[in-house]
Amino acid sequence: MDRRDTLQLLPGTKKRLGIKVPGENRFLYIGSAILGAVLITSFTLGRYETSLEKKLEGIDNKLLAIEKQRDKGVETSMVTLKKRLELTKNLIDDHVYWTKGLSKVAGLLQREVRLTSFSGDVTKKTISIEGTALSFTVLARQIASFLADDSVEDLTLGFIKPTSEGTISFTMALTFVRAKLLNKL
Repeated sequence: MDRRDTLQLLPGTKKRLGIKVPGENRFLYIGSAILGAVLITSFTLGRYETSLEKKLEGIDNKLLAIEKQRDKGVETSMVTLKKRLELTKNLIDDHVYWTKGLSKVAGLLQREVRLTSFSGDVTKKTISIEGTALSFTVLARQIASFLADDSVEDLTLGFIKPTSEGTISFTMALTFVRAKLLNKL
């Protein structure tokens, strides 16, 4: 029955029943805990971000101070000096040491061979020799001595003729490996 149409004489009081349902506020507690954790995390991350920004600002200030201390003219001079030193190093590395080549050729000469003329050309990588040998055998040993050395690539024999003194006059051209004969290793 619907009691809206009836008249009620006593004021209505509603009495609560003492029945509790377990876990009825669980979602409220879990939500509050999550909200608290999010607030604490966001507060902590905000402070961490602020400290990182302060550190970054300090580093930027240090970089600006260092940048102000730079002397661009000195830096340019140092770069120029570095390039000059590299060029000088290349010149020294490619320098021709004729003394090394002469001592090598002198070490390869047989005792019975005398040189009358000696000339070298670095661009053609040749050494031209004129000389005399006591005999054809000595000349053959001299040719073998030159060809046995690893700094001599090739040997071209020019003329061979006997002289009135009983020796053999000759000319030859040695083609050499520049790095092994004339450069300092």
